[in-house]
Amino acid sequence: MANNTHTVKQLVFEYRSNLSSHMNNFIETNRKNGFIYNSHATALKALDSYIVNNPYLDTGTLNEDCVLGFISQYPSDKYSTSYIHGMATYIAKFAMYLISLDIDAYIFPVRQLPKVFNKTPYIPTHEEIMIFFRYIDSFCKNKARKNFIISNKTFCVMLRMVYACGLRISEAINLTRDEVDFNNHSISIIQSKGDKDRILYLRDDLTDLLHRYDDFIAPIQPKRETFFVNCSLGIVNTTSILIWFKNRWRDCFPKSTPETTPCLHSLRHAMVVRTIDLWGGESSPEFNKRLPALSKFLGHTCIKNTLHYYHQLKGYGQAVQKSIDKCNSVAKEVANEITK
Repeated sequence: MANNTHTVKQLVFEYRSNLSSHMNNFIETNRKNGFIYNSHATALKALDSYIVNNPYLDTGTLNEDCVLGFISQYPSDKYSTSYIHGMATYIAKFAMYLISLDIDAYIFPVRQLPKVFNKTPYIPTHEEIMIFFRYIDSFCKNKARKNFIISNKTFCVMLRMVYACGLRISEAINLTRDEVDFNNHSISIIQSKGDKDRILYLRDDLTDLLHRYDDFIAPIQPKRETFFVNCSLGIVNTTSILIWFKNRWRDCFPKSTPETTPCLHSLRHAMVVRTIDLWGGESSPEFNKRLPALSKFLGHTCIKNTLHYYHQLKGYGQAVQKSIDKCNSVAKEVANEITK
């Protein structure tokens, strides 16, 4: 049975630069104050590796050349604006901590970065997602090296579960082996966003897929804590799967543009759209009865958040088209222009 007495896992890294003791103290101090600080710890690990790989920067301070060089590793054509903002913010907070200790440090001017806009994500159709899944299956089969096989198999199974269950990627990454209950065909999502717990019941084919993945990984890493592992049998890195997903999508759909390339979170949106479309849309007699259950399944605090996912879709989905047809003539003309 799944264990519901689960606490959020704190990521612990070994820092090796001359700033290592300060990095550890910075993380530990904030965790004692009740903060998780996993993202900060991950960012500092990346900074620490950058400093170690550039010994001339390992001076025990955080000078401008070091910070600017580190941030320049994240070009906007490969990383989202929000991700770059996050990395810059975490390093800026660490710099302020160093300054409070009278250690020379450069505070990166985060406000000078391009603003983060909450643009409407591209929501792939169910057909596109099925084509993508078939492609990554074939991609995995063509990889011979063991570490590639492990990471690719992990990503293939994880993405299917994210789409089938409408999970946040963090929920899939942090899912522990104890939280997967094969006997009851369910997974437990513990202390997710907003500290909400929920149990999700799985279809037989998804349960079978997870079981086969577990049978594959168990002999290699029998004592693993998380259900999914990376190529080195540790916890999956969010950045790795984000980049892998985007690269494989572009491989699968070579003509895709930035506007037609989904983000990983789009799979969660697509699950909502697919589900409501299968109901027959918002006009379905069962819509108001079923929506609260879907909202709870997704871990949303209110139904409005679930509908927000659905209404973000533009130009796709049978139910959306039915809603457009009920609008006034002006809206119809606009919709016709869009779908030409």
